Amino acid sequence: MPCMQGPMTFELHDLEVAAQGEVAFCHFLARYGATGPTGEKHAGWPRVTVCLRKVNGAWLIVHDHCSVPFDPQSGQAMLDLAPEGAERASAA
Repeated sequence: MPCMQGPMTFELHDLEVAAQGEVAFCHFLARYGATGPTGEKHAGWPRVTVCLRKVNGAWLIVHDHCSVPFDPQSGQAMLDLAPEGAERASAA
């Protein structure tokens, strides 16, 4: 990502996979993070769902979706949330 200069973080947590035949889906929590151009750290914990289809023997992603909880009062995304016992989203 051009806006991020430093090391990047990508971790999967709580991965669940369901597959049958040539269709599968998985969902997980992902910790994404990077360092910005002035050294500030950014990170977040989106929930990710990925749908796959087996085509010619290879599993291909046919759909994915990422989301974060939001505060219904303000309408703002709650990017600072983290799973219990995990590092807070504000530190990469």
